Amino acid sequence: MGRNLAQPLHSVEELREALPEDSALLEYHLGERQSYLWMVQRTQVRMWRLPGREAIEREVRLAAALFGQIRERLTQPASRAAFENAIERLSLILLAPLHRIDLPSRLILAPDVALLPVPFAALRVPGESRALGLEHD
Repeated sequence: MGRNLAQPLHSVEELREALPEDSALLEYHLGERQSYLWMVQRTQVRMWRLPGREAIEREVRLAAALFGQIRERLTQPASRAAFENAIERLSLILLAPLHRIDLPSRLILAPDVALLPVPFAALRVPGESRALGLEHD
């Protein structure tokens, strides 16, 4: 009988046991001087340092604003290029640590509140040709 996932988890070990085999939790925390990305899987927990909050929030604002300009991206090559450039820069900041890591099919995202506007499905892990949302659930 499986664990009731509606119950609070009290430790990383409980979280690891509750995760399905084909899943990883990606949790982001933005700090003033540096930020962090944790990847929790059933078999391991990994952590990477990221740039500080200000640098990340600047890229988030730009990418989110350009993401919302759907009509412009479809009709204006310059808008499409600006969006793709913003997504590439944000991908490098948020997903570069995952380069060359065999990610499972299901990713569970727990972003810092400042990352809520990020179109994670449009980001690309560096070195992968397809967007995160096309490669992973």
